[in-house]
Amino acid sequence: MKIDDSWCIALIICRWASDKKICTFVIHIIQHLSGVEALKNYNDTPLSKDSTIYTYTLLKRVRHMTWFTYVYWGIALALWIRDVVLSEPLPFLISLVLVPLIHLLLVIVIRRVKRSQAFRQWQLSFRLPWFGLVPSSYAAVARVRSLQLQLLFVTAVLIGCLYPWLPSELLFHLLFFHLWVMLPRLYILWRFRAHREEGYLIINDKDTSCYAQ
Repeated sequence: MKIDDSWCIALIICRWASDKKICTFVIHIIQHLSGVEALKNYNDTPLSKDSTIYTYTLLKRVRHMTWFTYVYWGIALALWIRDVVLSEPLPFLISLVLVPLIHLLLVIVIRRVKRSQAFRQWQLSFRLPWFGLVPSSYAAVARVRSLQLQLLFVTAVLIGCLYPWLPSELLFHLLFFHLWVMLPRLYILWRFRAHREEGYLIINDKDTSCYAQ
């Protein structure tokens, strides 16, 4: 019997019966049957053949400490004050823009070369410890670690190749900001070293977590 038919029968019974208790009892029964049928219909809904269910287990979490962000930006601010005192602010500004740009271009090149589906869900982040292009969804720790090590060494080599043509002060700032951007994320990946093979990384505003699938 359908629920709509049951409600019609309940109305007929309530109109026929003069006792309010009987009407209330009948209505409660119909409401209960409605809930049971709705739950049954929900449970009987088949999943699509193409549906994939992923479950993740938290292995480790590294919180992004606010005090660390302030201290780390304070280091860069101290360098800026030093450059202003020496009347040489230009290397600071050039390096602050150029280093993240080099990292961004290298990640794009690696994505194009490898043509991996895992590199599609990436986004720009302007927060420490992940400053630059980072995964916006679950990403394998091994893959992220490999990419960060490539950024570390390739960028250092590029800066070193510019040594004959650039002034030493600019080279120092380029190397400083390169390490300034890379060290926090490398530290987090080092914390996940025990889960390097099976771990999956997810980056949030307040923490970076490692999960197992």
